[in-house]
Amino acid sequence: MAKIPGVTNLKMSGGVPSELFGNLSQSNFYEVYITTAWANGNGMKKFLKNPDVQKSYNLDENFVTRSLGLLCSDAVLPASAFATSEVKDNFMGINQEFAHTRLYTDIDLTFYVDNDYRSLGFFEAWMNYIAGGGQRSLANFETGYYRRLNYPDFYKHNGIYIRKFERDYKERKASDNLFTEVDSSRNKNIIYRLKNAFPKSMNSIPISYGGAEIVKVSVTFTYDYYSVVRANSGEYDAFVEELLSNSFSYNDGAILGTDFGINLASNLNSSSLFDGLFGGEAVPFTVP
Repeated sequence: MAKIPGVTNLKMSGGVPSELFGNLSQSNFYEVYITTAWANGNGMKKFLKNPDVQKSYNLDENFVTRSLGLLCSDAVLPASAFATSEVKDNFMGINQEFAHTRLYTDIDLTFYVDNDYRSLGFFEAWMNYIAGGGQRSLANFETGYYRRLNYPDFYKHNGIYIRKFERDYKERKASDNLFTEVDSSRNKNIIYRLKNAFPKSMNSIPISYGGAEIVKVSVTFTYDYYSVVRANSGEYDAFVEELLSNSFSYNDGAILGTDFGINLASNLNSSSLFDGLFGGEAVPFTVP
């Protein structure tokens, strides 16, 4: 029979407790990327390049890939669960469960709404495209209207990334797209990528008289599954090269590009993106 260990007595000053509990992950260091990796280039990608769509929703692909991720004020790291079957007859009086399907739970991302309503417009445009295959104009309240859903490959997206890092994450040096890590802090970085994601729902946005608050929109995404890229794995450099192949950057490469590793939060207070949104006030982010 295995021996039950006794109670461990530890001093909180120095040693194992200090090292263990002094290095816990913090929730406010993350980045969200939305790239151009649509499942099919003839669908939503082409839709966003339509001049009428850009004019109607006041957005373009550059806003989506360069700025929208910065406006994500709340995010979650994806998780999963197992669907199980119960078996009662293998052993007398004992019920057993066995996994048969892995389920990937929906995630909610919350975005600040800029005063041009571009972040709101993008998700409205995405949902309108998903159910916008009909020939009647719903905007003009034409009679005989109906909804026709577009083909899934046309509206699903493979380029939503959620990157979690820590306060002491160090930037990586780049030379000809070949990355050399500054030190062991490379391990303090994990990236989730969603496969075939699309917005399942948008929450209603409350507005009211009284004290002004920043307007936010919460979007629920569903997806087939997610993959995890860890910074100490062989996949990481390939992941970086894939992001670099998407020709977008922000503030001279502050987010992606030749200075890929610079922390998002260190660039926010100097970012012109938020000037109109917050009127010159301090950006409501925790800055390391």
